[in-house]
Parts: sequence; C-alpha cells; structure tokens
Amino acid sequence: MMSSAPESWSIEQVAQWLESINMTAFIENFKQNEIDGSLLISDGLDDTLLKELIPQLKHRITFKTECMKLKSGQHRKSTMSVADTGDIRARLQSSQNADTDLRSAENNDPFLTASGTQTHKTLPA
Repeated sequence: MMSSAPESWSIEQVAQWLESINMTAFIENFKQNEIDGSLLISDGLDDTLLKELIPQLKHRITFKTECMKLKSGQHRKSTMSVADTGDIRARLQSSQNADTDLRSAENNDPFLTASGTQTHKTLPA
C-alpha cells in the first residue's frame, strides 16, 4: 500500500488503491474524471457523483467503507513502537489492578452495600 498520505496521492496512486480494494472495474472512470487523492478523500464525491463513477450500490457501499478507513488513517499500518505498546500495557495493568483492589475493598467492607454505597453504622453508646 502507498506510504504517503492519501490526500497527496496522484491519479495513478488512486488507481492502485482501487485495485487493492478489488475495484478495478472502476479505475478507468476515476482516471477519466481525474480523481486524485485530494478529491478522493474530500467531501466533493457526493452520492450523485459516486453513482456516475460506481453504478452498482454494493460497490458504492464498499467504496465508501474503504474511503472512511482512508480518512481515519486505518489504511496505514501501525507505527507504534515497542516502548509505546509497553506503556499501554502498563497502564492497562495498572487500571486492572485498581479495579481489583476496589472490588476487594468493597467485598471486605461491611459498611458497603452490594451497589457500592455506604451504609450508616450506629455505634453503641
């Protein structure tokens, strides 16, 4: 897959992307209409224009789904480093430990109800 940002793709790179999502039947339509990356991810490709480029509803739905992935950056492979994933794992573990500690405290505190609210205790006089 192309490594550059979709908005900077050439017409040919858009054609390569269409091929990668199994939409080769529509490459010529996109080329004839000079659809480059900036047009591809813009809001300019509305439903009316898409019907001309991609006549079949099924393929338009697929195209829209893949475009949404492009717009949200899902087309790129994760570049997260091992340190980043380690940090995320540490945060998740810390969060899980806090949840466990909280549940343990709730189970051992006779003044907490099942819903976690505190009950009142009357002390002997």
